[in-house]
Amino acid sequence: HGGANPLLVRTSGGVPLYYVAIFHTKDADLQYANYAYSFAPRPPFEVLSVARSPLSLRGKRVRMVTGLTEVGVMDAESGEALLGISYGVDDRAARFALLPLTVLLADTQTVGDGRDDATAAIVEASELLRLPREAAAARPVARGDAAEYVSAAAIGSGRGACSISHGVRFDAASIKVTPAASPADCCALCRATKYCHFFTFAANGDDTGGAATTRSPHGAGRASTAVDAEPSGGLCWLKQWSGTAVPAVGHASGTFSREAACGCELIAASRLEESPLLAEATARSPAACAPLCLRDVACAGFDWAPSVAWGGGVCRLRRRPPVAHFVPLPAAVAGGREETAGVVRLKRRLLLVHNHPPHLGFGSDRRLLALAQALVDSRFRLLFVGADAAGKAGRSQGRAQLLSIGVELVSAISEVELTQLATKHDVSVVILTLWFWGASASMPARYLRMLRTSLPHLKIVVMTDDVHHLRQRGLEARAASTRGVALRTGAEAEEMKEEELSHYYHADHVLTISDVDRGSILQSLRPGRRIHPRRFSTLRHVFGEAPHFPLASAPPFRDRRNALFVGNMNNPTNVDGLTWFA
Repeated sequence: HGGANPLLVRTSGGVPLYYVAIFHTKDADLQYANYAYSFAPRPPFEVLSVARSPLSLRGKRVRMVTGLTEVGVMDAESGEALLGISYGVDDRAARFALLPLTVLLADTQTVGDGRDDATAAIVEASELLRLPREAAAARPVARGDAAEYVSAAAIGSGRGACSISHGVRFDAASIKVTPAASPADCCALCRATKYCHFFTFAANGDDTGGAATTRSPHGAGRASTAVDAEPSGGLCWLKQWSGTAVPAVGHASGTFSREAACGCELIAASRLEESPLLAEATARSPAACAPLCLRDVACAGFDWAPSVAWGGGVCRLRRRPPVAHFVPLPAAVAGGREETAGVVRLKRRLLLVHNHPPHLGFGSDRRLLALAQALVDSRFRLLFVGADAAGKAGRSQGRAQLLSIGVELVSAISEVELTQLATKHDVSVVILTLWFWGASASMPARYLRMLRTSLPHLKIVVMTDDVHHLRQRGLEARAASTRGVALRTGAEAEEMKEEELSHYYHADHVLTISDVDRGSILQSLRPGRRIHPRRFSTLRHVFGEAPHFPLASAPPFRDRRNALFVGNMNNPTNVDGLTWFA
């Protein structure tokens, strides 16, 4: 049955491309299943593609999708449409989900090519909408998580080709400053320097960015190829890690990590629109285009099309456009080959490292589970590392919850083993939680230095639930007693502050629980040490369960009185919270 209203997808110039919509049916257990599909923008409005599997919407007994609307864009740089999906749960609650357009359509398969030609390749809709019991006996449909991902190589050391971006300054601390004639000279100097994997070239000899900074309309800065040889002189600031990429006039920054950290997302029967052409090359397959694009920092994506004259196919490398669009194309008939689009993305494998497997009784671990769910929903492949053997805190339903969404778990792992695990799974991002559990070393204290030294291409994210040294300082000032987890006491707040701020400083990104915490961290930095505010994101606490009473029966806010405080009294700071409200 048709459910949600269709949305017309256009190019940035207003040309209609296709309609996207969602229909619903029922599975073998008579439960609703909602499928995305697209159809032509003109009569007779033939169906172009249908999802292979139903949408994954949160809630028990999800009903039909009733509304589809465009609420904005993911970010100004990509311009990708962000869609809102309204649906019902258990015939008593309304919900609203946000989903990028590319994620909604990532699992669709072409069912027609929009032509009246009887020879067009058509996949029967009944084959795509099989019930579970029918699918078990049928030939499986090969598919990836969202699309196929390929890379130039699994470069464990991060030492690939040198990639330079103009108008960008890396703000991490420098291990050496040396004269250089050009950004290209910096590549050679950094490659010859131990622990150097990133650099910033400053034509004016100033690594602070000065007063003249600007933002490029195409992102953080103008991209250029690795063979840059500008004649002007300046200074080269050699760095072990990049820190935050800050727009800055007169600067150029480089790295050797693009091929190690990035891959190409391949989307069949599509091409990139409005993307300036960079170069053309022969390639036997779309996968063969990926190394060519990844080795050139100016390349943001490519189109591949079959061509006998070009030895199997032609690969058109493309620069980053103001707004990128994937345009669905008809399936090819000749030899089963079809045009394919590719876009450079971070590799889709992540490590999430916590003290133990998640415990549903801990608010911080519920936030961790919500992050894991969001990453899986965004088509990342996630590996959860509970660093210590599962003791009392590890006996939880959180382990089962992670397994149910396809997350693999590993426990009790050393620094070397974690590095080996990241290398084996070709990981691009490691998320380290920051807590101070008694005498145990925190996750950043245990792993950050080893990861930074051994795998410099990794992006390291520190996730914290508190400004820990401020909490500890308050405990010391009030001489609050603790139960359960033993917190550090005495005069150790300053020691905790030094360690905590050092982890934030050496991370590529920090997830705080509030904007207030971010401000407190920035204000706590010692003189001479800076962290750019862009290095922080706020990830709030969430409560994913439905309310245990009908919202319709709740009185309006103006008619309510008093407050209900929910918190574990084993945490003395919750007592502070109650005192504040009182």
